[in-house]
Amino acid sequence: MAESEQQFIARGFGKWSQRGVPHKGWTCIGIDDLEDDRATCEMCETAEVRYVHTMTHPAFEGELEVGCVCAGNMEQDLVRAEVREKEFKRRQNPRVAVALTWFEAAKEILANAGDLSEMGVGLWPYSKKCKLSSLDYDLVRDVLYLADWCTRPRARKKFFLHAYQISDFRQIYQRVLGKDHDYIAILEARTKKREAKLIAEAEERDRKERAEFEAMCERIEADNKLGLRICDTLSTKPLTEREYDFVASITKQIHRAPDSFQLSERQLSWLKDIWRKHKCEEVVEC
Repeated sequence: MAESEQQFIARGFGKWSQRGVPHKGWTCIGIDDLEDDRATCEMCETAEVRYVHTMTHPAFEGELEVGCVCAGNMEQDLVRAEVREKEFKRRQNPRVAVALTWFEAAKEILANAGDLSEMGVGLWPYSKKCKLSSLDYDLVRDVLYLADWCTRPRARKKFFLHAYQISDFRQIYQRVLGKDHDYIAILEARTKKREAKLIAEAEERDRKERAEFEAMCERIEADNKLGLRICDTLSTKPLTEREYDFVASITKQIHRAPDSFQLSERQLSWLKDIWRKHKCEEVVEC
């Protein structure tokens, strides 16, 4: 599209060949994204553009909404127009927009905080000349640097603050500027709601895990009672020395940790083999 628009300019399409319309000395006062819509450039009156540059000139009444190439030729700086449009597109990215909001809020605080050389130390009372303490300044500076980094073209890190940092930053903003920041206030409420939901989910998960653990302990306790009955029954039988040592070992381990000891699959298999071998009369499920 850029090459076509440049050809339209070279061939004098639209107002480029119209008398009384300046061809240079224009100034861009804004840029807008029409998204799914398209508009016809009001300078060459041919190119269909999505990103509209609004241009003004002291010798021209009104404004012209034009494309990037026409805007660059009208202000005699095509690179500036391309950079301006590229920067505008980058700012349209939601991740960059969030970081820019925090960056501008942090700059507002530092610009209105007063004499930073008079700031209080740690949590000391704020002086009349500066509305920040050193801890406040550290938080604002960290937010400023992080937000600035997240707005860079190749930055992959997403801007993130914890709920307590958002709350502290909002309080600093209110104290320094004397007003609230709408976006930060909404974000703080949303963050607190999300954290409350996460805490509720964690508590529910802990409750389920605790219930499962208690059920497992009850099952183990019941299994161990059954194991003691089996071992007591087997101890009255004519066992071999090896079998007797094994049964005595199981009995000792159950007595030592009745709530946590659990037979392994191999131990359970050996116990079943001994039970079947001696054909005990008492019916015990093992």
